This record gives sequence, structure tokens and C-alpha cells, in this order.
Amino acid sequence: MQSPGPSTVRRGVEHRALRLLSILAILAAALGCAAPARIEVPAELPLVTNEQMFEFRWALERDTARARAVGLVRPSFNTEFSMTLGLYGVDASGRIVSRGSTYVRSDFGRQAAPFSVDLAPTGQETRYELRLIDYQLTGLRQA
Repeated sequence: MQSPGPSTVRRGVEHRALRLLSILAILAAALGCAAPARIEVPAELPLVTNEQMFEFRWALERDTARARAVGLVRPSFNTEFSMTLGLYGVDASGRIVSRGSTYVRSDFGRQAAPFSVDLAPTGQETRYELRLIDYQLTGLRQA
């Protein structure tokens, strides 16, 4: 019985490595396309922030370990959008002492998009501010 030559063994190893890389690429793509975690928006949203062409209705949830702004954002125009939101903890003298940010993307309908921004408080905060950091509009149409 004759053992396989070095080139045959190398091709077998290369084939298995290629197959493993293909499987890993498919898994990575599937995970990247997975739906984000659902955001539970409270029924009561007492805070309103209007910035640029967006209206944010939100609530502030706090405990010792985190502060969280959660709510809905609606654009003034009938369009899809993506944005970066920031939540800032501000002290009595107006300095930012804590911050958090998140990415929000709307769907294809003219519905309000849910958002949630967390930050770790320092204990020096006297108020929290929700701010629009950056946004992009696609498919701008008149309502």
C-alpha cells in the first residue's frame, strides 16, 4: 500500500481549510443580518426633544448602575433615516460628566423608530440631555 504524496496531503488540508473559512463566513454574515434586540418603549414618554428635523419622545430611566433614555424618534419628512444619538449627563456647572451613544435606523414605513441610549452615571449628574450627533436621510419624499 502506497501513502499519498505531499502534494495530495497539502491539497486535502487546503480544501478543509477553505471549507472551514466558507462556513465561518456564512455564520458571520448570518449573525450580522440578525435582527437587533427589541426595544421595550414605555407607554408614557414625558420628555420631548426637537432637533434638526426630528422629534424625540422619550423617558429617562435611572438606577445606581445606569441611566437610560428610551423612546421614539420621528422625522419631519417621509423618509428613511439613520442617526447617531448621544445621551449626556451634565453637572451643575454645565460640564458633561458622563456620556453614551447609540445608532438608530428607521424602517421603510413612516413609523416612529424606537431607540435606547445607556450611560454609566458618575454621580455628579444634575440633568441628562439627549442630542442628535449625526444623521443621514435616504429617499427624501414630501409627505
